[in-house]
Amino acid sequence: MAASGTDAPLPRQNNPDNVYIEGGNLVLKQSAYSAADLAAGNPVQIAEIQSQATDYLHGSFRIKAKIDIDTAAAERGSVAGWFYYHDDTHEVDIEALTWEDPTTIHYTSQPSQANGEAVPGATKAQTLTTPWTSLAEHRFDWTSAGLNFFENSISNFVTTANIPAVVRFLTSSPGL
Repeated sequence: MAASGTDAPLPRQNNPDNVYIEGGNLVLKQSAYSAADLAAGNPVQIAEIQSQATDYLHGSFRIKAKIDIDTAAAERGSVAGWFYYHDDTHEVDIEALTWEDPTTIHYTSQPSQANGEAVPGATKAQTLTTPWTSLAEHRFDWTSAGLNFFENSISNFVTTANIPAVVRFLTSSPGL
């Protein structure tokens, strides 16, 4: 989420109250953010979870998820993501940008930019068969040879660009 008129992210704060179980499902919530919050410099109250294991190196990683958004909101500006993260050069992302059409998702093997230029084959904006506002399975298969991104068991993007070679953890924030 960016401050109005800028690309700079707003300050964020993980709030344990925004992680809970409802109807047997894990919910990760981003609280509403108002103009008054912005003026006061308050952080956006978000949720994030992380795997306890920190030694992932290759595998098949999947999540069944949907993103609920306030479609009546004047502005939408959140990024819901599920990813493997070590640092900015060892990161695998599946991200939904809530200001975009809900049939678009982004698959990325970071870094996607080098010296201000796009890294060929590092990222793809994919049209989904199931919008991210509906429950679907999202997955990436990671080997030393490459990454394969899936929606509901259908391969959507294969890349050999920037394949992470460092062990680390999986995380999700705020909803996918």
